[in-house]
Amino acid sequence: MSRKHCAGRARCAEFSGRAVFPIDSSLHFGRSMIDVAHALDLFDSNISALATRTVSLDAALGRVAAKDVLSKIDLPPFSQSAMDGYAVRAEDLGDASEQAPVCLTRVGEVAAGAAGELAHIGKGETVRIFTGARIPPGADAVVRQEDTMSQGGAVYFKTSVPPAHDIRGRGEELREGTRLIAAGERLDARHIGVLSMCGHAEVEVYREPRITLLISGDEIASAGRPLGPGEVYDANRPFLAGWLRMRGYANVRIVALADEREAVATALAEAFAASDLVISTGGVSVGEYDFFTHAAEAMGLETVFWRVRQRPGKPLLFARRDECILLGIPGNPGAVFVSAYVYLRRVLDRLEGRSEPGPRMRGGVLGEAVGCCARRVTWCGCQLDYDGRGVARLLPVGGHKMTQLYRADAIALIPPAEAQLPPGSVVRWFSLH
Repeated sequence: MSRKHCAGRARCAEFSGRAVFPIDSSLHFGRSMIDVAHALDLFDSNISALATRTVSLDAALGRVAAKDVLSKIDLPPFSQSAMDGYAVRAEDLGDASEQAPVCLTRVGEVAAGAAGELAHIGKGETVRIFTGARIPPGADAVVRQEDTMSQGGAVYFKTSVPPAHDIRGRGEELREGTRLIAAGERLDARHIGVLSMCGHAEVEVYREPRITLLISGDEIASAGRPLGPGEVYDANRPFLAGWLRMRGYANVRIVALADEREAVATALAEAFAASDLVISTGGVSVGEYDFFTHAAEAMGLETVFWRVRQRPGKPLLFARRDECILLGIPGNPGAVFVSAYVYLRRVLDRLEGRSEPGPRMRGGVLGEAVGCCARRVTWCGCQLDYDGRGVARLLPVGGHKMTQLYRADAIALIPPAEAQLPPGSVVRWFSLH
């Protein structure tokens, strides 16, 4: 929704030791603004993890492990060949060399996955073996096939090898009971592969949040048709829907709303009845058409905070009732972009029990001067480079609008200042990838 009018002043109230701000649109919010760190801390202290469930590995991608997961087996689970070649008794090769090869009798073959009992290798005998195959009893080394020459049933060895040569011993990689995944880790394809490799067909995870996305604004038009007077194409719905889908959130309900008080109130009530997390865009500032604040107040939501000392995205509403969360983001696409990577990421990580919730801030230096705001921090899109010492060098892309931010590799947090921040200034940043 558009921000069309501003209004007067008010104080914030204190309840139970935590700042709870009234949400009447006639209020002036200067006294109620909090800083970014405080906002993130309030998410941490006000959001509890969802229930857990056991799912198949196919359904676990993107979810967060609810407890430590240990290997069910030794890896490798048996002593195996590391190379294609021949299994031998190392002592039988003596001083074998190119000039004086040692001949052994081939008595069989073992392929990877071969079942059944393997024949014992006796003195003067060898077995053809392939990578990953079990080491037959009696053998204690493998000679690579390029160091041999085969003629019928005779195999000539042109080198000697020590015991255990080119053999992967049982448990050499890891032992049964080794921790594979720590509680609170978000699972990607690497984790899924390792879990399967170590005998797990399923894993206990925090369940996926039920999400409703409320997109508001009479001025919003879908791409693909000509714009009418006063209309702009919708960036927020496709961006947020894609952002969530990329991160494995398939259970997302999307509702487009007109700038009408009753429509917003009805949609918000329905969303709270069916969701763990409600994300709204627009309607959280002080204009006469900013109805989400009114609807939240009418529903009796607890407002944890409403404004953050930042740009873009100063009006940012975090409200809750029982275990359901409302994250109200202003309709400016640049603010939606930043809020997704900073605040939506934090909310989702907390709902899913992530042990190290995002965004993960790092240190770097500015490669170019950047403009500042005197009283608020600025989220600045940057392209990321590294100098010869491996220090992150951040090159601002020009501003904090969506058409600038989409070219960024990272977002830097620029502290308040009266003048530009010069090149070489140390700043905190996080990656967009």
